[in-house]
Amino acid sequence: MAKHTIKPTRLDFNLVKNTVKKFQDEFEMFPHIALQAVALHYLLGLDQLQIEDTIVDGSKDCGIDGIYIDEDSDSPTIYIYQSKLKEKIEKLNSPFPGNELDKLCGTIDNFILKPLPADFPPYMNEDLVEKIKDVRTAIEQNPKIELLFITNGAAATEEAEKKLDDWINEKNRAGDIFSYRFIDLINLVEMIAPQRQKPVNAELRFSGRYADLLEPGGIRTIIGRIAAIDLAELREKEGTFLFEKNIRGYLGQTKRQDINRRIIKTASGPNSHFFF
Repeated sequence: MAKHTIKPTRLDFNLVKNTVKKFQDEFEMFPHIALQAVALHYLLGLDQLQIEDTIVDGSKDCGIDGIYIDEDSDSPTIYIYQSKLKEKIEKLNSPFPGNELDKLCGTIDNFILKPLPADFPPYMNEDLVEKIKDVRTAIEQNPKIELLFITNGAAATEEAEKKLDDWINEKNRAGDIFSYRFIDLINLVEMIAPQRQKPVNAELRFSGRYADLLEPGGIRTIIGRIAAIDLAELREKEGTFLFEKNIRGYLGQTKRQDINRRIIKTASGPNSHFFF
């Protein structure tokens, strides 16, 4: 992979640190999970529930922090990610641990690419087992598989990357299936900074009558009819940033029913925002 021509600074570190803190506080996440959330949100456009559904991080995760399967096309893309949070600026330039790359690749070798074992070993947590089963099903659809290594520090050493390159090349003998990228501090800054400065500026025309309401809590709500083509063009122009205010996205064919139960609980409970 091409190396950055610019060096990260204290300002870069603080920008990412503050963004991670915002996600941590808003979504009640551990700091290292919030780092993953920042990367997945800005890179893939995932919202909170989608991000939470990817996570397998924790005890017995076998070097995999999360797995996301993008099912929006006939040929899905599988993202398998790992992250390392640097809490102190003194660790700014410390490389991504090479042994962690080896651990992730070993798990893929043993439990995704080889025949499925009769029983998964006890050193794998339940969330990881379920996600691996989902990946094995998705592989039947000839997917692309991208490995993401997320850190607010530096990428891996040249030696570790060379070893990873050799592993990728070996796996791609049957076609261009595997790829990888490091989402390091500079990449995170490049993703976050433009979004922080970008306003959504658009005009939408209602057809027929509309209602402009001020509801309890000072929430302004406008109800009316808008042409679907206008909404589609707005989405094309603004991208996922249009949904920055936490509109829920498509969750995919997830087997994690706990998320659906939580949506039902929220919708069924008392909430002054639900006035219709």
